[in-house]
Amino acid sequence: MAPLLEYADDATGGLMIPEEPVVRENITAANALDILRLLGPEAEDISIVLALEDFDKLVGTLIVIRLALARPNTLVGDLARREFVSVVPKND
Repeated sequence: MAPLLEYADDATGGLMIPEEPVVRENITAANALDILRLLGPEAEDISIVLALEDFDKLVGTLIVIRLALARPNTLVGDLARREFVSVVPKND
C-alpha cells in the first residue's frame, strides 16, 4: 500500500486497489477457489479475480460468483472476461 501513497489521490495510482487476487489462466476453477480460501477473512470482500498468463501479463478478469458456479475442472482462462480496460500508472 505504501507505494500507492506516492500518487495523487485523483491519479490512477492513487485510486487503484493494491491487492486484487491473481490466479494463472491455466489452473482449474477448483484450484482458484482454493487460492481464495487461503486468504481467509480477507477474501470476504473480493468480487474480482485477475487472470494472468505465464509471464505475469494480465489476460482477463473474473467475477468470483462465475468462478464459484463453474464446473470444478473448467480452466480459469475459459471463464475469464478478456475485454477489459487497463492503464499504466504515471507519477508526474
